[in-house]
Amino acid sequence: MFEQEKIALSALFITKKRYATWTLLNEGEWKNDMTVTGLEVVRSDSPEIVKPMIKNVLAMILKSYGDDDIRKYISQCKKKLKVCKPSEIAENKGINKLDKYELENFGHRKGTPHQVKGVISFKMLVDRLNITTDQPMNGNKAKVVYVKNNPFNVKSLSFVTWPKELDSVIYIDFEKMIENNYIKKIKKILKLVGKENLLSNDMGLF
Repeated sequence: MFEQEKIALSALFITKKRYATWTLLNEGEWKNDMTVTGLEVVRSDSPEIVKPMIKNVLAMILKSYGDDDIRKYISQCKKKLKVCKPSEIAENKGINKLDKYELENFGHRKGTPHQVKGVISFKMLVDRLNITTDQPMNGNKAKVVYVKNNPFNVKSLSFVTWPKELDSVIYIDFEKMIENNYIKKIKKILKLVGKENLLSNDMGLF
């Protein structure tokens, strides 16, 4: 006698132990949601605002949404991300070995990870602009953003809380943040079903 383990509306299989399904029945319990097994749909360091956006694209594919609907949703997400706050679009990274990489006068050694460079750059800006705020500590998590060209020649900043004093002197590189944390992630999902073309549309990001 066989036991019924799962009934799914649709499934996306990568390998035997890596798949996603839109599950209706699981081990006797009625459901109506997405089940992901062995797939890294979102990373723990992904911006919190991005995580549901990535999951929703996968869910729309499993629920057989039309290409136009998926394309429209992706476009809406990109527009929303472009106007969000620095703390929302920031990656969540661990800060380690700060004492190993940091040099005097806010310098850093060759090969310093970008999130550690971001801590050093943030400390420099706080010092030069006389800003009072919490600073990332070694061994803790920090929010990390890439920034556009600026007079201070910093490429990334790692912070605990974004000081409002930076708004007039530092501008987030939203293009790069969205590309790294959203576009590249959903491109992997779309590639599995041959729908990469949904990223090429007339609803441009910038």
